[in-house]
Amino acid sequence: MILQALVKEYESLAEQGKVSQPGWCQAKVSYEINLYADGRIKQIICLKQEKEIGKKKVLIPKTMKVPQMVTRSSGIAANFLCDNSKYLLGIDAEGTSGRIMDCFLAAKEKHLSVLEGTDGIMAQAVCHFFKNWNPESVQECPELKEQWEGITDGGNLVFGMNEFYAQDDPEIQKPHHQHSSVSDSVILRNRILWLESTRRCIKSWSESDRGNLSFCR
Repeated sequence: MILQALVKEYESLAEQGKVSQPGWCQAKVSYEINLYADGRIKQIICLKQEKEIGKKKVLIPKTMKVPQMVTRSSGIAANFLCDNSKYLLGIDAEGTSGRIMDCFLAAKEKHLSVLEGTDGIMAQAVCHFFKNWNPESVQECPELKEQWEGITDGGNLVFGMNEFYAQDDPEIQKPHHQHSSVSDSVILRNRILWLESTRRCIKSWSESDRGNLSFCR
């Protein structure tokens, strides 16, 4: 019974991003690119949340679980499903340029290589977006013009459809795991390590404490 409870606790903590999960990370996300099924942009949704800091109320990006992001110093390296406007839209505050277009093309190649042939409405919508989106025609997209300043300020963006985020779609998570080389054995190893650590914590409790079970975080 205790082992089953620990497994459920691990899975719950993993979903919340409180324990490491191979192939994933926590990122601050500012906007969602909400798509139609054919890949056209339906709307741009601000994900920033109001927070009171001192006597001021400020908008801060939403922390979300997203596919593991690369560490960039220089050069071009695209992230999967979560990146800034240069990569996902091919634009910055000034519009587009040769280098920014290269960033977008790198993101396009990455997403199509991971998702091409994947079933599911969300996966196909993202593919359609990258196949059809032209950064040079951005002025023809009123949804972007309305949020231009915020969406091009360097913050992270994600894709979504209706009320769902692309990174939460099972049909997208499966090819992501395959391309990020996250094997079942790695996931199982992480789970076992966490369970073993928690088991040792339980064992160290005094007999008087065991009647009041709580998990070590």
